[in-house]
Amino acid sequence: MKLLCALCILACSGCLTLQVFGHASDASDQNDSTAPRKMLEKKLISSAMEILDIFDYHNQPFSEPADRRVKGFVLGYVTPWNNKGYDRAVKYAQKFTHISPVWLQVHPGEARGEDYVVKGTHDIDNGWVTRIRESNPKIKIVPRFLLEGFDGKSFQALIYDNDKAQSFAVAVAKILKENKLDGAVLEMWKPVSDDGDRKAMRQAIKTIASKLKKDGFQTVLVVPPSGGQNVAGRLRSEDFAFLADSIVAFSVMTYDHPETYSRFVEAAEGP
Repeated sequence: MKLLCALCILACSGCLTLQVFGHASDASDQNDSTAPRKMLEKKLISSAMEILDIFDYHNQPFSEPADRRVKGFVLGYVTPWNNKGYDRAVKYAQKFTHISPVWLQVHPGEARGEDYVVKGTHDIDNGWVTRIRESNPKIKIVPRFLLEGFDGKSFQALIYDNDKAQSFAVAVAKILKENKLDGAVLEMWKPVSDDGDRKAMRQAIKTIASKLKKDGFQTVLVVPPSGGQNVAGRLRSEDFAFLADSIVAFSVMTYDHPETYSRFVEAAEGP
């Protein structure tokens, strides 16, 4: 399944991130062609914007909650430290196909005698999940799972040991089943420099996503922007092709630039 990332918007409130995806073949009809005209009619586009305009209108919605101008995959991220995101996700649920609350972290579990332990479950808000599903019964709730507490050794074990990858998937699936959720946003792609590590990493991701898919769950993979041909660990076209049949979408975090970009900026600006 080849997907095209068409748009990425970070809400100015800092609590809700939207990402719009669609099949490459559908790119031409992703957006409502009347949107630019409506924006002009509402005077949302100006060549003489003033600072006070930003303060007055930065938090105003452009359209009604039920209006949807995009036919493809629309993913929204919600952070637990800002409740506005929760409320807006419910209010505008009809605009989304997927919502990812930023709740969970996967840790190595050796201290507990387990391969992996999922933390952050205290943030899971089942009442909110019920409300957003009432607002949009078709929406998919796909919480983000972030790797935490992994050193080089534990990460190598995860990507090179198929049993470890299977155990990782089982730990994630357990949380999804217990809370009646629809899938996972997996933040696991690392900027590794070794080609063997990169291939092992993508194989582990495929193993995890395939196991989740078999259990009836969807997987979205978070990947960084490429940063150019020579950036180590970037997602290549061959990686995309390798993972595409097990991943429902790739979430490109365009506002979270790799360290490489910082070095480029410093070099351009000089001392």
